[in-house]
Amino acid sequence: MKSCKTIILSSLLLLSMIRVDSLSATGQKANNSNNRNNIIQALGSLDSQVAAIKKAKFIRKTEQNRGYLLQDSLKGHFSFIVPNSYLGIENVSNISSVEPKVIFYRLGKQFAECQLAFDGFNSEKNGLNNLLEAKFAIDIRNKPKNGKRNLKHQKGICDTSLMESGIHVGIPNIKFRDIFKVIINGEVLSTGKFRTGKNK
Repeated sequence: MKSCKTIILSSLLLLSMIRVDSLSATGQKANNSNNRNNIIQALGSLDSQVAAIKKAKFIRKTEQNRGYLLQDSLKGHFSFIVPNSYLGIENVSNISSVEPKVIFYRLGKQFAECQLAFDGFNSEKNGLNNLLEAKFAIDIRNKPKNGKRNLKHQKGICDTSLMESGIHVGIPNIKFRDIFKVIINGEVLSTGKFRTGKNK
């Protein structure tokens, strides 16, 4: 079932690049003086044996006013050096075969999964060598408009409920102390916990 959902999620990722979803939900604008912002973020801790992953970071941000959602977003990215023998990526052209995803856990159980989108290359200087860093990202935003959810997939796509059948497209309800795992070709390469909370 999970593999089937992953295939469907990959297909939806392609569709999301050319389409914006607008789904029913509650939302209302109000005075900014009553706004409540909540930001949590997680940095990936890297396995010393895996030099593949260079960076991993995910941020969930919500803004509410008197109980009404004003905006919600999930942004994140990770990158790795290419070519990369550890991942079996011999050259840049092999990037298309990579299917990176991040799975979110709560109390040891998976609850959401995101398929990340390729986001280009960065060049990196390492001694006398010029290395390429392949970037993958997730960027999903919801800013309700006229009482309806206005979901925009800038990069990537998520299934917000792995416990239920079918694909539930949206922004995962990530909370403080939830854990993420970056996975490529079925192997966990980086993990992190949402530790930083900020309210105002």
